[in-house]
Amino acid sequence: MPLSDDAQQILRLLNSGSGRVFGREHHLFGGEGTPVPVRVVLWRMWSREAGSPFLVLATWKADPGEATELYRRCSEIELIFAALKSRGFDLESTNLTDPSRAERPVSLLALAFS
Repeated sequence: MPLSDDAQQILRLLNSGSGRVFGREHHLFGGEGTPVPVRVVLWRMWSREAGSPFLVLATWKADPGEATELYRRCSEIELIFAALKSRGFDLESTNLTDPSRAERPVSLLALAFS
């Protein structure tokens, strides 16, 4: 979905790890065509290079800052799980079934991500 000129201009100004909450409410439409008021956040994920990832987050009944922080924390957890699984450590292939034996490698990886 193409971004508006205003959104592209805002995105160019954002530094890595920063965002901008759009001032007014926007409306999304639910399954029955009922408008749902949302606040929109545009968040620069990593670098300011053209084409680098960004996030458009729509929040409903939640403070945009809190919603952005929750999303950031969830994405960190997903990165750790991905690193533990097939895109990194490949924990499944270690055949560790005893939680006490798996504790050390999982702890080290979590420490590396903190």
